[in-house]
Amino acid sequence: MYLNRANKLISKERLSVGGVSATVVDIKIVIKNALEKLASSLILVHNHPSGNAKPGENDKVQTRLLKEAAALFDISLLDHLIIAGDEYFSFADDGLI
Repeated sequence: MYLNRANKLISKERLSVGGVSATVVDIKIVIKNALEKLASSLILVHNHPSGNAKPGENDKVQTRLLKEAAALFDISLLDHLIIAGDEYFSFADDGLI
């Protein structure tokens, strides 16, 4: 999700469709889209079909890399949410962003 300075939603996009066990998000595309939309911040959301909302190591690495890349353009990564059935995990709530 791409947000403006007032944290109002500018746009939301599906960036990747994965299989049962994994998907890949291209950080360059996320940043390119954010710049084109003049977004000030981002919220990344994805699901875990396994039903376990706990982030894996790849989730943590991708979040860190996206946060670092976005910061180069003065774009904030506000949160990364993982949805798993009726549960969710928030990197921001857990202090990981």
